Amino acid sequence: LPSPRVWKNRVCLRMRYSVDVPSWDALRLDLERRVVDLGGGGDLVWMREDQDAHGRLYPPCTRDGTLRLFGKAEEDVRVTLYRDPAYWCPYCERVQMQLEVKRVPYRIRMINMRCYGKKPDYYTRMVPSGLLPAVEVDGRLFTESVDIMFLLEDQFTEHSLADFPDFAQKARTFMKLERECFSWWCTFVFRPPDRRARVAWEDVLSRWDAAVQSAGGPYLFGNRVSVIDIMAVPFFERYVASSFYWQGFRIRGTGQFPGIDSWMTAMEREIPSFAAMKADFYSTIKDLPPQMGRPFFSDTSQDFRAFVEGDGEIWKLPLPPIGPSSLEPITSLAEGDDGVGLEHHLEACARMIQNHSRIARFALRGAGDRPRTVTAPLSDPDAIPDSSLHEEMDVVLRLLSQSLLQQRIPEREIQGVVSCLTKDERDGIFKSISYFRDRVGVPRDMMFPAARILRAFAGAFADQFKS
Repeated sequence: LPSPRVWKNRVCLRMRYSVDVPSWDALRLDLERRVVDLGGGGDLVWMREDQDAHGRLYPPCTRDGTLRLFGKAEEDVRVTLYRDPAYWCPYCERVQMQLEVKRVPYRIRMINMRCYGKKPDYYTRMVPSGLLPAVEVDGRLFTESVDIMFLLEDQFTEHSLADFPDFAQKARTFMKLERECFSWWCTFVFRPPDRRARVAWEDVLSRWDAAVQSAGGPYLFGNRVSVIDIMAVPFFERYVASSFYWQGFRIRGTGQFPGIDSWMTAMEREIPSFAAMKADFYSTIKDLPPQMGRPFFSDTSQDFRAFVEGDGEIWKLPLPPIGPSSLEPITSLAEGDDGVGLEHHLEACARMIQNHSRIARFALRGAGDRPRTVTAPLSDPDAIPDSSLHEEMDVVLRLLSQSLLQQRIPEREIQGVVSCLTKDERDGIFKSISYFRDRVGVPRDMMFPAARILRAFAGAFADQFKS
């Protein structure tokens, strides 16, 4: 255990209570010890505060100017990718995935989407429309993701994703069918419920499913991933989540579309950058309306909505295991990993420790003033946090991090804090923890299993402060 000097006894400013809570330094030491005991030896990727330029992509990768080098030098970088830091944009996702699979060295510049923040002036001077993504190759600027992707195939021939027999003809067929999928998805989810739209949606999915199966799989051109797979899969990621949540329609896990199931499973398991950038259902259904407009619910979607939003048992402790057969399938976990083990608790804790100062300020927006200046409901770029609760929030966040390390809720310690707060202070902490819980994003902040655990623990803490 850490030296007693490292443990910090927190005393409320009003001297009304004293709660023994480890300091952030002590929590970091405890985390590192548990990682070593786990067998990670301190090398687990989520222990890094910054993205490794040469290692595999892993969230969070949101720092402006991040380099991805793949064993090469910075002077070898010819490509700059402009993408959104929240990882909401499917067009950005597919371009970045292509760069990762091809191992093309690149630099990332982070540009907000208008629905959640202001774009920097330098970007709107470059791209007056402000649209994303954009790519600079050897100093020349390109927009439109499809054009960018074919340009990258032409300019960087190593690790080709287009070297297949009859590629051009088959690619046109697949691209046309995928856009047909996109069109019917928009009608199915973002138009008033219509039985004909559901029939058409099922029909176009069946045709995509048949096309995948006829290729011999698991990919569209057989046993090797292509640039067309990478173009299409970010959209199917969103089709799966949105159809489930708003329409109560399951694309995966029912046996109705076995080709789509096996295709997406192969992408998740064999393409690490897709697994790293893939959002969970909750993050997806929160980011789509600001981009796409108002969705419509079907009468059969109520139970599915409750599942995604965290009602019932899905965000309650103890969490049920997750895997390929879950309502929200996850197929990228290692064999024997049920998504609720110590490693995922430690990942969530590592993110808390690495970002604790920013998290405290961010969470206190929940108790502060939040003027609506953007359309994304979970984004408050101009919020003013309630700084009067900063000391109390710091204590709560350290308790929360300790609970993740110990895989239990420290009810006695929480009640020691609760008992000496005024009703208004308890209400402020409750609002702040709830605000933080609802904004844990995948993949922006961490991977899905860790995010699910953190949301559940944060929810359990919020319940203790609920007046």
